[in-house]
Amino acid sequence: MSSVSELANGRVSVRTYAKEPIGLNDVIYAVNVASQAPSGANTQPWRFIVITDEKLKVELKLKRLVINRILKS
Repeated sequence: MSSVSELANGRVSVRTYAKEPIGLNDVIYAVNVASQAPSGANTQPWRFIVITDEKLKVELKLKRLVINRILKS
């Protein structure tokens, strides 16, 4: 079993992403694994939404940029 120090040192932040889409089965697997993570009082407050429509992704990204500007002002 890894020590906490090894786990912390092995963690990475991803800042660039591959252009290839991730297969739906891989997404479902990742969501299933993530949903097993512990939460306070086992409330499991998370919700996952998988968006595959490119037009919707662009629209959401633009809205996020606008909201970020509003929040910074």
